[in-house]
Amino acid sequence: MARPNQGKKNKGKNTQQSRQSYKKPTKTNNVSSTLNVNVGKATSRVVVNRSESSDVSYPPYHFVPNPELPPSLSEAVLHHKTHDDTFSGELRCELTTVTDAIFAGYQKKFSDKEEFKQLKQSAGELGQRISPDQMTEKSVLYPLSYNNLTLIAGSSIKGMLRHSIAALASAPMLRVQEKTFSFRPNLGNSTKAQWRTYPAIIDAVDSDDNILRVRILHNINIQNDLSFKTDKIKEAIPDTVLHYKGGTDADWALATAFEECEHVQKNSVIVNAPAKIRQIKPTVVGRDVQKLYRLTTDHLCDQQGGHISSRHPKLPDRDHQRTLAQAIRENRTPQVNQLIFVEVEKRGNEFNVISLGNNYYYHWRYKDSLRTINVKNGTHFETENRRETSLLPEEKLTAYSRDNAEGDYKPSELNVVRALFGFTPDKDQNLSQQTGTEDSSAEEIAEKGLAGDRYAGRISINHAIEAPKSPASAVLKKNQWAALPSTGGPRASSVEFYVQQNKDNMMSTYGDSTHDQISLLNGRKFYPHHDGSRLPYEETPSTESIHSNLSPLASCVVPPQTQYRFSVRFRSLKDWELGMLLVSLSPDKLIQEFEASAVDKLKGSYQWIQSKLQQNEKHIMGNKLGYGRPFGYGSCVIDIASAKHIKNDALSSISTEQQKSCIQAFLTRFNCEAFDDVLLQWLKLHHLKTGKVFHYPPGNQKEEKETFAFHSDLRVHHIKHRRGVTNKNGEPVQKHRKAYLPEL
Repeated sequence: MARPNQGKKNKGKNTQQSRQSYKKPTKTNNVSSTLNVNVGKATSRVVVNRSESSDVSYPPYHFVPNPELPPSLSEAVLHHKTHDDTFSGELRCELTTVTDAIFAGYQKKFSDKEEFKQLKQSAGELGQRISPDQMTEKSVLYPLSYNNLTLIAGSSIKGMLRHSIAALASAPMLRVQEKTFSFRPNLGNSTKAQWRTYPAIIDAVDSDDNILRVRILHNINIQNDLSFKTDKIKEAIPDTVLHYKGGTDADWALATAFEECEHVQKNSVIVNAPAKIRQIKPTVVGRDVQKLYRLTTDHLCDQQGGHISSRHPKLPDRDHQRTLAQAIRENRTPQVNQLIFVEVEKRGNEFNVISLGNNYYYHWRYKDSLRTINVKNGTHFETENRRETSLLPEEKLTAYSRDNAEGDYKPSELNVVRALFGFTPDKDQNLSQQTGTEDSSAEEIAEKGLAGDRYAGRISINHAIEAPKSPASAVLKKNQWAALPSTGGPRASSVEFYVQQNKDNMMSTYGDSTHDQISLLNGRKFYPHHDGSRLPYEETPSTESIHSNLSPLASCVVPPQTQYRFSVRFRSLKDWELGMLLVSLSPDKLIQEFEASAVDKLKGSYQWIQSKLQQNEKHIMGNKLGYGRPFGYGSCVIDIASAKHIKNDALSSISTEQQKSCIQAFLTRFNCEAFDDVLLQWLKLHHLKTGKVFHYPPGNQKEEKETFAFHSDLRVHHIKHRRGVTNKNGEPVQKHRKAYLPEL
């Protein structure tokens, strides 16, 4: 079928896919290769045996599931007094790097030739490969320092602990920003598909601009029977001259933003064979499709988390009064006797409309988003918040009670993450979403929200300071630099990894149509530890990584076996809360103190732990911290040198037995089969000896070797198979390609 008014397209491009650069590692078949390993100032060469199968991909991230665990609630204690049966004190910790690490505290941008020359002189050995003439802009990461010793920001360590505790408690993912995604259904159109795309004429529109009925032109040839014109018309002539709104926006600004594309605006359609369509009966458009059309319009106009947000590859410059969002919404307002395109499922002689849009390659929003799901209720389509990204019912303002002694409103309970680390209003989210007060006025929120929109945490962490063995071994003295490949941001549009998949069925998305089941998120994202003998960052950085403005440089890279010291102060923690803190700081403590007899529902985790105890190493588990974690940077271990708490107005040591009792209290509190799945995955993601190398997935070897090409290829194949594209024998044209996260 022809592509009316869409101009030339770049093959394999999809605006919602990741554009992360990827350099595929050299394939070897049980052949030894060499890597550089930095040991202090010296550089040695070690032999590494690589035998990975070329068709197996291990993305550098994985997820801890987020099921509903009722025990994750914690009492919202007040801070102006002490509480019985709680711990308040300090943990003194030592952090040791296992791999190179990048603990950056700030970023500086270089933008002119003189600055590039200075950068070349200061960048150590890496500076020898810098060519100022090849740079236009460059970002450089620098560490915080004090008295010539590097620091790790306490907020970085706190963020790591918060993320880890949130995963263990399966707490709501409140910091997930709302994003919506769309796709082009007709990339997979075929005359052999069970779902087909046809031109259609809008027959009826209601007062709310809902398309009620369309006449589907299933018996015409687009190239011969329709003529697309540039002329705009005031009124259409039924079945003869029709309105047409081919661009995404009324000004065609998005289309013309792509300079490599040739676009000619078409504004009307002349029907060359009106007799063919006069007797076609209208088809009713379901309410669910009507609503998803409206949601698609909202998505296309959304500048925060939708189509024209910062993730759009080429947003056009706007130099006149009407905004891009206004132009899109105007163009999406339907008219009677307007030509559109519809995706339909044929049932006998009847057509069922699946999706629709202004042009042949129209955008259609996925049914669900990151924070919401759409559920079919009879003929209606209702939007609900996802459980895993919403406040627990007990945390909402309606559950708050007034403390008669203090006269302030406060929640009786909070999820453990908000109870331990506190929270403040998030400028990127509506206050009502954070406090669960969608039906409350701003005045009521202000009155009752004294403890509702903010809460001070009970855990604080100071900066970690480097503890070198000698002044000469300090990180600043070594001055090691690194060039990081471009990764972009987290790409939740990669549904094959971010959405739960069933290996035996078609790839699951956020919902291609209103008939799809509710999409389920995989959970919280973590970066597993790479095999220590073959880290991706040890490969020689590419010239592109060194000079590209998308790839930052890192100064003062921290080598392995570098030590830092810091303190964690805590207040009014229950025994199980302290146990959770101990485990998150030093996962090895869980390995050492796990008692299966007390937690009979955690069999999978117990068996995994028993298998790792045979390694007989000091550190089996570790954390990841800092920049470059997808490429192997940032593996570290934390030892708790001393643990003290306030007892009888004096600091007393928390004995090993007391620490063990706290850890057991944590495990006992969460002793259920759902938590076993959470804990087992958490353990695997903190295991230092994974035996695997992780890379962003490769693209098609015959085209661009980029991550984005890999995801685009999956999209095209999925769209074909969701529509049931078959050959003349009714068999699938190609084997359905899938990708999913392999087990760790």
